Amino acid sequence: MLGFGLSGAVQAFVSRSRMQAALGDHWPRTVAKASFFGMVSLSCSYAASALAKSLFARGADFTSAMIFMVASTNLVVELGVVLPRVIPRAALAQARDSLQATRRRRWMVWRWMVWRRRPARPVP
Repeated sequence: MLGFGLSGAVQAFVSRSRMQAALGDHWPRTVAKASFFGMVSLSCSYAASALAKSLFARGADFTSAMIFMVASTNLVVELGVVLPRVIPRAALAQARDSLQATRRRRWMVWRWMVWRRRPARPVP
């Protein structure tokens, strides 16, 4: 919801001249601003594309608008950085042990099913 609200706010309150001054070209400084604004907004992909469309319609450079959109959908990268610091190591170890136990159970069931289906050896 926040991303769509920001898209509406850009359309309603930001003038073309102001947008062209902020994101009107694709120089390194403008690209850095677009990626920073996208990282700060951090919205879902639908809202990010709506906001990038609004930026482009208001006079932002296409490259800057696309960089904004990609930067605002980088949640996976941020989660990969944040989650290992938030989740305790004991919980990660417990999840790993649970996965290994599940694999062992599958292996035991598979062996039981294979041995059960094996035909009896004929007695000579």
